[in-house]
Amino acid sequence: MTSGLESSGASARQDRLYRRNGRDGRNGWNGRGGPAERYEHQQSLPAFEERYDACEREISELIAPAVSAERTSYNQLISERADVRLAMEKINRLKRLMAKRAEVEGAASEGAEEATGTRTHISKNTLDELALPERVSRVL
Repeated sequence: MTSGLESSGASARQDRLYRRNGRDGRNGWNGRGGPAERYEHQQSLPAFEERYDACEREISELIAPAVSAERTSYNQLISERADVRLAMEKINRLKRLMAKRAEVEGAASEGAEEATGTRTHISKNTLDELALPERVSRVL
């Protein structure tokens, strides 16, 4: 019977061997492959890249006009939206100014009505001058 340390050492060696041969421990294929598989993949990579580039060019040729037209349409919509927002902002500002004007005019007309019944300040000198004939009449 082997101890736990000896079996874990053997297990680690076996895992390294599996990894070197393209397997991930005891769980199976790890996607890296062994030397032969790697060589095959490296050899087929340029062909895949060439097919990918051809497909990408074809898609670009098919979609480019439609994308360009949609981009132009989108830019026009964005421009129109900005114009509408600017107009709405001006309308709202005009409404606020008209309300403020009505408020000021209302306050001015109320002030004119109240002015007839309000007291005004008369200086002391003027009051003394007005009171002078009254004093003279008291003395006489």
